[in-house]
Amino acid sequence: MANFAFGLFVGLSVLAAARYVMILAGHRRRMADFTREYLVAGDTTVLIVSFNESRAISATIETLLTTSGIELVVADDGSTDDTVAICQKLARADHRLRLLGGPHIGKMPTLRAALESIETRLLVTVDADTLLAPRTLLTLVDAMADGKLAACSGNLHVHSTASPTARLQALEFAVLNGDRAALGLRGAVSILPGALTIWQTKVLRELIDGAGNDIDLSLSALRSGLHLGFAPTAVGYTEVPDTWAGTLQQRRRWARRKIYRSLALLRALFQWRLPRRARLAYAHIVLVHVVLALA
Repeated sequence: MANFAFGLFVGLSVLAAARYVMILAGHRRRMADFTREYLVAGDTTVLIVSFNESRAISATIETLLTTSGIELVVADDGSTDDTVAICQKLARADHRLRLLGGPHIGKMPTLRAALESIETRLLVTVDADTLLAPRTLLTLVDAMADGKLAACSGNLHVHSTASPTARLQALEFAVLNGDRAALGLRGAVSILPGALTIWQTKVLRELIDGAGNDIDLSLSALRSGLHLGFAPTAVGYTEVPDTWAGTLQQRRRWARRKIYRSLALLRALFQWRLPRRARLAYAHIVLVHVVLALA
């Protein structure tokens, strides 16, 4: 059984990688006439929810502020390190950066509270330890230009692959990006990563109540019949645990959430009123994140 599961995983990985390369080539051809050189001021906000991110947040903010026309909001979730002080210093140097503070209530409640102060049409969520490649924000905004997408995921990569665990996670990210690229063709991306996703702000406001994490938000959007896309050339580099202990702790936390939700998703697959895109995304989560993980 273990050999079969490993062979199936390798086979799916190769197919996902090949599929991703073809989709990326097609996307680059479509972007050949892309001429956007700046963002329209007052149209896009970038939101970072931070908690004890003093090690990484300065570089993330400085990278984001190289793109003109954005408003940058840091919603701090009660950090106990120097995160707030770092943000205050950077905000004094650039008026586009705004800091929101409050007690430690969790990432999603902090995001929900921050949304009340966002007035722009588009909102990009970025993790405090995620660095964006040049033109990533421009590409994400362009993906939303025709109004067909409610949200669009960027293309996340592992920032540092110095450790064996990080290299394994880099392979996993490549497979997940292949899945997102394929699902994005149907507007059915099953999990929009909070580390790099652009939303129509009004849509996110409507979906945020009751959502506990990125999976909840994504599936809620699909149940509502909305289209969720993927922009392969909107690249971000994020940090991952670089020790076995840290990786196992992270995966245990993720596994509990995914298995619990997947049992509900499995039941939902047989609801005849479920939109086709949502049914496709539900099946993907059940297969990839539960069945293969337990095989």
